[in-house]
Amino acid sequence: MKYIGVDIGRTGCLTVIENNKLIDLLDFPQIESDYKNIYVFLKKYKSAKVYIEKPMLISKGSLAIQILAITYAIIIAYVILLDIEYESVEPAKWKRKLNLIITYEEKSMLPKNFFTLIASGIN
Repeated sequence: MKYIGVDIGRTGCLTVIENNKLIDLLDFPQIESDYKNIYVFLKKYKSAKVYIEKPMLISKGSLAIQILAITYAIIIAYVILLDIEYESVEPAKWKRKLNLIITYEEKSMLPKNFFTLIASGIN
């Protein structure tokens, strides 16, 4: 089964996953005229189930909130028009499911130089 994950943030993207492998990716457009590319991308993967991250509409400027809400509505409209199965998901839920969120207790157990240690091992 193919899945499309949609992160609508400014640096977001659409990712197509099949058998736990990244198949395709589309960065989110930075200008409104590029939104048609999202429609074409979704149409290409019509058989996939789409998971759309609900926008967090707090602690941002009013323009940022408007852009997130409009983008979210556009994506919902596209999947409905294309008759694609979709689900809106809370950011924390999918991040927890993929173990991308750690608890406060887990965080406090990390050494202060944790990221430096990881970076030094990447060479």
